[in-house]
Amino acid sequence: MRLQFLAFVLLVFLILGLPFEAPASGEETPWVQLETPGFTVFSNADPETTWQVGMELETLRAALDSWMGGLAAASPMPTSVYVFRDEESFWPYKQGVNGDPRNIAGYFLAHPHGNFVAVNGGAGPSPSRVIYHEYLHHFVRHNLPGMPLWFNEGLAELYGSFEVEGENALVGLPHEGHVAYLRQKGMMPLEELLSLGPDSDLYNESSRRGVFYAQSWALVHYLMVGDGVRGEQLMGFLDQVAEGVEVEEAFEKAFDMRFSTLEKELETYLGQSELPVLEVPLGDFAGAARGRLSRLSPAEASYRLGDLAAHAMPRDPSFAAQHFNRALELNPEHAGAWAGLGYVEDLQGSHDEAIVLYETALEFDSGNYRTHFLEGRSRIRILALRGVQVPPSGEDLSNLNKAIRSLERSLELHWDFPEALATLGAAWTYHPQPDEAALRVLERARKWLPERMDVVFNQAVLLSRLGRRARARSLLQRVLEPEGGGELAEEAREAMARADFFYARDLARDGMFEQARATLEILLEEDYDLPLATSAQTMLDALVEREDTEPQS
Repeated sequence: MRLQFLAFVLLVFLILGLPFEAPASGEETPWVQLETPGFTVFSNADPETTWQVGMELETLRAALDSWMGGLAAASPMPTSVYVFRDEESFWPYKQGVNGDPRNIAGYFLAHPHGNFVAVNGGAGPSPSRVIYHEYLHHFVRHNLPGMPLWFNEGLAELYGSFEVEGENALVGLPHEGHVAYLRQKGMMPLEELLSLGPDSDLYNESSRRGVFYAQSWALVHYLMVGDGVRGEQLMGFLDQVAEGVEVEEAFEKAFDMRFSTLEKELETYLGQSELPVLEVPLGDFAGAARGRLSRLSPAEASYRLGDLAAHAMPRDPSFAAQHFNRALELNPEHAGAWAGLGYVEDLQGSHDEAIVLYETALEFDSGNYRTHFLEGRSRIRILALRGVQVPPSGEDLSNLNKAIRSLERSLELHWDFPEALATLGAAWTYHPQPDEAALRVLERARKWLPERMDVVFNQAVLLSRLGRRARARSLLQRVLEPEGGGELAEEAREAMARADFFYARDLARDGMFEQARATLEILLEEDYDLPLATSAQTMLDALVEREDTEPQS
């Protein structure tokens, strides 16, 4: 494979006329960009390594598409991959990542603005493998939200060692360390493994994390590679867990056996002298393996590195700002660098200053969806921090309308930008006249962000504001109370009560007095400890008095 990579790289350099020789002594290594169907690779490593990383990630994506058909291996957000030529080049860009920087050869950051991958291209024969594990976590979160921890970690471990052989990907290659660990120290009870969550003391106990990862890998290997029947049962089990069925009940329904029976099967499986390996056809990988290599200007390279630093190290925005300022020294009209400086201001809470910088960026590039989003989000943050009254008026309403227009423009440019959808839906909860389109925006946001309780919260509030009280209460009871926690659920109840009040007020203003009275009566029947209750009672009394004094026809 490496010889094929090198041959292709040489051909690309000949076609594009890019110099293949190394830079002279003391000269800064140039950065290049490799565009593939699923990734954008920025690299100052040698061309062979750059192409290898891009193609190995594309191969992983193709294998996921082939084996787990029907799932969206592609993220709705772009994935930027940074390949550093060596540890010295990589070192400054991993200081904010969790863990000891000395032990980090690469990382995967799933951010609302996009996915960021960074890897030391000189770390070994296959540098991209250090981020396979985290890429699989992203895949599971994106396609299979709510999956149990053992499956998430086990699948990541299973794919972490895959290789390409001809037209197939080899999945489930032996993980000798895991096998040896389990044979020597044994396994934890299966019922315990299947019930483990990220907050469990057992999962976070360093002395037991070895058995957890090893056994999760072994169980997924057995169920997905070793036995086709068990694989089908696994899918049934995961479907039930995703629907909220308790682990033990879901296990019994899906596998029709006791935990102890599957434990014995797993022990027998691991006792084999050689474990099976799954060959996954890559399909038309030749189509996926296309790419275009180009040289980055120094200004663009500085901007791209600043973008990585701003998202990977948000606690040190000054480091990113140095990159953006350097880009502007080289090119004063670099729109990305102006937007980057705006994002730095946002990170420091200076949203007014950020808006000015975003507006400058849009003067140079009005077609950047992320800049439109960031400008709109900054306006919403200003309103939220000021504690604006709902619904707003005057200047606050003007800023809200500007925010909505910016967010809508972002979505015109990038239809399925999850964070823009969520933020636009939140903006409409402030508006004096929300409509059905706002609900559809939040439904799309929830498709991409199923675990985001703020999206569900805003759905419930908008439903209340539109008079859909039953649906709002259903979301509160089915989702927010069990998954969002008591504090968020209580906050939602208060927000929904305020929305009910404003809905009743609007009904009364439109002459729909009976409907307004009915809404207020239902609101006051519930036990809300809110100052709003006094206003609701006053409005209800006025409506009752009006009915009593109005001449009967």
